[in-house]
Amino acid sequence: MSVAGIDHVGLGIDYYLGQHLVADDAQALSSYEREKAAGRWAGSDYPAPPHRYPEGIETPRTLPNLTRGLLRRGYSAEQTKAILGLNWLRLYEAVWG
Repeated sequence: MSVAGIDHVGLGIDYYLGQHLVADDAQALSSYEREKAAGRWAGSDYPAPPHRYPEGIETPRTLPNLTRGLLRRGYSAEQTKAILGLNWLRLYEAVWG
C-alpha cells in the first residue's frame, strides 16, 4: 500500500561541527557539554555524542553520495531535487507564503 508519494519526502539531516568523523568523540562530547552549559540546548534536546550517520552520508562532504545513489536507483533529476530540498521549499511557501 502506498501512503505518500515522492512529493512528500524530505531530508532532515542534522549535521554539526562536533559530530563523528568531523571531530573525534572527545571533541564532540566537549562541544556538546559547552553548548548545554551555554543554554543553547538541553540534554533532552539531543542525546550526548558520539552521533554517527549512515554509511556513505556520514558528513556533509559525503552527502553528494545520496544524490548519486538516488539517481542510480532510477529517481529522476526532478525527483531527486524534490527529495533533497524542493519539497521543503514548497511546504514553506505553502505555510508561510
